Amino acid sequence: MNSLPASSPQYTRKNRAALKFGEKIPIFPCRADKTPYTKNGHLDATTDKSRITGWWNRWPNANPAVPTGARSGVFVLDVDKDKWGFGSLEALEEEHGELPATYIVKTGGGGFHYYFRLPPDVEIRNSAGKLGRGLDVRGEGGYVLLPTSTTTGAYEVLDNLPIAEPPAWLVRLLQEPPKTTRAGRPQRSTVNAAVDGPPILEGERDDTLASIAGRLHDGTRSRADLEDELQEINAARCVPPLPPGQVGKIARSIHKRAPCKPGHPESSTDTLEALDAIEAGLWRREWRGMGGKSERDALIFLIKQARRHGELVTAGVRVSISVRAWALGTAVSKRAMLDSWKGGERKPGIISRLKQAELIRSDGTGRGGTKAGAFILVIPRAEFHHSNHRGSYTTPEEASGETLRAPLTAPRLRWSAPGSKPRRGLVWDTRRVRGGVRRPPRDYIQRLGKSAGAAIDALEALGGSASMTELAAVLKVKRPRDLRRRVLSRLEDAGVVECAEGAVSLVAEWLEALNRDRERAGELEAHRRDMRRYNEQSEAWRNRHKVKPDEEPQEQQKSYTARRREAIEAAIAELFRERPEFRGRRVGQVTCALKLASDFPRGLDGPPKDAEVEAILEGRAA
Repeated sequence: MNSLPASSPQYTRKNRAALKFGEKIPIFPCRADKTPYTKNGHLDATTDKSRITGWWNRWPNANPAVPTGARSGVFVLDVDKDKWGFGSLEALEEEHGELPATYIVKTGGGGFHYYFRLPPDVEIRNSAGKLGRGLDVRGEGGYVLLPTSTTTGAYEVLDNLPIAEPPAWLVRLLQEPPKTTRAGRPQRSTVNAAVDGPPILEGERDDTLASIAGRLHDGTRSRADLEDELQEINAARCVPPLPPGQVGKIARSIHKRAPCKPGHPESSTDTLEALDAIEAGLWRREWRGMGGKSERDALIFLIKQARRHGELVTAGVRVSISVRAWALGTAVSKRAMLDSWKGGERKPGIISRLKQAELIRSDGTGRGGTKAGAFILVIPRAEFHHSNHRGSYTTPEEASGETLRAPLTAPRLRWSAPGSKPRRGLVWDTRRVRGGVRRPPRDYIQRLGKSAGAAIDALEALGGSASMTELAAVLKVKRPRDLRRRVLSRLEDAGVVECAEGAVSLVAEWLEALNRDRERAGELEAHRRDMRRYNEQSEAWRNRHKVKPDEEPQEQQKSYTARRREAIEAAIAELFRERPEFRGRRVGQVTCALKLASDFPRGLDGPPKDAEVEAILEGRAA
């Protein structure tokens, strides 16, 4: 009998590259859209050869990726071709000096990745546009795809040189905080498309004219008209003017793209003053319980959106936003924003409760198609006086000289959530399952929560530091020691605040410390997951008329469904053998016992659900 030759594993090009990179740096697999295959993303990166081999055996065409920052000891300067990143890089080098020769990779979109070693005792965070338009940085908490990866194109090595030390000026620019306005709010970069606008200096001409051309290209101008206007702006504002041929090249390049959509209107001075009056009402109100603090965060996020593109109307400040985007920014679920029904009674959600408190109103004017609706932030009548000289506001705090205004820099924080879903069929006020099956103790995700977020907002409003008594008064907490014990102690452990001698203050790098704690608690990963889900749902809604349902499930899905049903049937059979009394129990009790007793196989999306158990039990009975 002839024996078959031993077969060797067939490694793909990406598999070989992953093993080679994994000898020097930690890596992990990503999809073509740059999202990770693994559950924890870049946190799963490893140099373990067996684990890397297992990943690429499962996903042979996965893109190898490396986490940036302290884990790999490198950070990456990403030059985006489509956002005029090369022009920004040229201007940056003209001002500060050329970048050293280093390892450079051409990305799938035609841009460049410049790799640099991370200096010791220096933390470089992710940033977008901080160095200039089209110049992004991937540092702590980020990751990039490695050569051999493919997205819209292939990632290729351009300069296979040793990774260089970054120049001192680059490290200094990346560590400088963003500039803020006098009110403490981050400055917004605006594009002045007028002929009589401010001068455009050398080193900024290409990038600025491209931005102006993008603003002017709204679908109402021909290519010739766009070029004529751009030539006029170039002659009037550029110092010195660019050659006419270069300006024409910019106009032709921009005109090939799709026209820009009408942008949100910039908030006027009157609108910002009205929002200040609305915020003053926010600080006077007492927000009780978990529901109240969720309502407060929802109102704060709406105020922050209105500061960007709110519109002053008769009833208040109008801001257009979808409920899903509002929930995402508030760090709550969409279900919490909307009303629900329980026991035949209507339970109002966050939006309804804010309406009942006369803090917001709905406004569906102009809504249609994929355009989101709008809400109106109601200005307190006693504090807003509309006259021929618009913008006259009076608040009780202003009358007493105690006005609170906060930049509201901190992101909205999430509530702590249990590590597993609540069990059904428990004896009231105990952890004991009916029938004697006890539930093991659950691990809880320890997060700072919305109470800590309110304390951070109040400290910002008070200038960064305050006494315990003053902070407790602003947060409407009766006893300062309760605030210290329940909220400030957690913020102090996270390195966000410092408490000493009856006073509390935000540390210098409090926002970085807050984000580190959010990463530790899984909050940032949850936000990224919700953002991906939001984008997928938005894309599905936009393309709902284009997608046709499959006539029948794919073979792979059929196989997965069959394997999951077999696993549940085996778990039920095992339970009935060991505990015969469960044969007559309700479906919820059987499901609860299965979750506690069965070691469910990996890859089958978690323990069984009531509907699955019920279908199998009915099949058995039949």
